Amino acid sequence: MEVILHFPEDKEKMEELSVRAAKIYGSAVKRNIENLKCSKNQKIKLLNEIIKSYEKM
Repeated sequence: MEVILHFPEDKEKMEELSVRAAKIYGSAVKRNIENLKCSKNQKIKLLNEIIKSYEKM
């Protein structure tokens, strides 16, 4: 399989692409956590741990 990617060349459009990618990733994480078979409190703890791990980056 061959994949061709075209990235924006200017800084503004690259930032916009980053924001859009982050929104898609965030939506996927949210959906997957919502579908877990655990309590609401456990889901909240998981989200908080995910947030902490990204804050450390």
